[in-house]
Amino acid sequence: MTLQLDSLNEAQRKAVLTTEGPLLVLAGAGSGKTRVLTHRIAHLVQDKGVSPYQILAITFTNKAAGEMRNRLGDLLERGTRGMWVCTFHAMCVRMLRMDATLLGYGNDFSIYDDDDSKRLVKAIMEELDIDPKRFPLQGIRARISAAKNELRSPQEYEEAAGANPWLKTTARVYAQLQARLKRANAMDFDDLLVCAYQLLKDNPQVLAAYQERFRYILVDEYQDTNHVQYLLVKMLGARYRNVMVVGDDDQSIYSWRGADIRNILDFEKDYDEATVVKLEQNSRSKGNILTAANAVVANNRDRKKKRLFTVQDDGDKIMVYQAPTSARRASTSPARASACIGPVAATTTSRSSIAPTRSPVCSRTCCCVRACPTVSWVARASSTVPRCAT
Repeated sequence: MTLQLDSLNEAQRKAVLTTEGPLLVLAGAGSGKTRVLTHRIAHLVQDKGVSPYQILAITFTNKAAGEMRNRLGDLLERGTRGMWVCTFHAMCVRMLRMDATLLGYGNDFSIYDDDDSKRLVKAIMEELDIDPKRFPLQGIRARISAAKNELRSPQEYEEAAGANPWLKTTARVYAQLQARLKRANAMDFDDLLVCAYQLLKDNPQVLAAYQERFRYILVDEYQDTNHVQYLLVKMLGARYRNVMVVGDDDQSIYSWRGADIRNILDFEKDYDEATVVKLEQNSRSKGNILTAANAVVANNRDRKKKRLFTVQDDGDKIMVYQAPTSARRASTSPARASACIGPVAATTTSRSSIAPTRSPVCSRTCCCVRACPTVSWVARASSTVPRCAT
């Protein structure tokens, strides 16, 4: 039975029906990217006869992976049976559980969570008599994480440290950390990515097997991939080049943890035959909100040009509340949101709620409500961002 695509708009249908070759989908906020991803997978399986075994879909959170599996369960009779729908880290764990012995680990290796890793680094610093006031624990850990995501080994890091005391101290801890982890047959979260990359890079037969299996690769939130994640996708998709990436350069908010926006901006350099589809129709917000959003993000440097639009009416004009301090802004924003749409949690980790991050309404430093299509006010701290036009 052919998959029904009547519910998709023209751009969404084009993305779903473009099944062969590299595909870059620039998906603005509220443009239905998850719908496109799931319908494209369902179209591959149901209409094109692709085996679920040949599909790899990568997301950034377990919650997003779960949502994708649930939606595919509604679209496909057999759901996601046979395909990999998972995060980057979960993908790497599955690979390493099969072949970690090729890297000198046991396949039953332990995975250290953030607390485990923090305790181990703290113990190493105490043994090396490193002053935590001069070299804070979190600063050391952040530098080690960045080095791993850049695929820099402890030896390479030490060689590049020179006379810099921070780098030299980090190099000492980094070397001890990796030695301790290896002796314990353990990996931390960063190691999962690095070791999976090393496994594929140093073992052509393993890489070839995964390349042959995963003929269709789909990656969500591609603007937030770091260097090693970028390389993993590039390696796995090198044989068939059926790589679809979905993302929005205007929503890249994780550079502080290694995300490299160049991965999405340079996709067409890596795949010169790539098809580009822009999802610009927003189904979430009113016209005035999108007008303001477009005006603000147009000033971002290094972006792919796109302009969100809606078939909804303009809605209320945007009001601007200028708080004297960021603290007052944070305390006032939930109250004003509640007045518009009902109770709103003051803190959340969701991308689509109140968050002191990039907003489709004002600026990166603004605290706004993103989930509601009717809220049309903007809170900002005094002199931190330009006033939005109404």
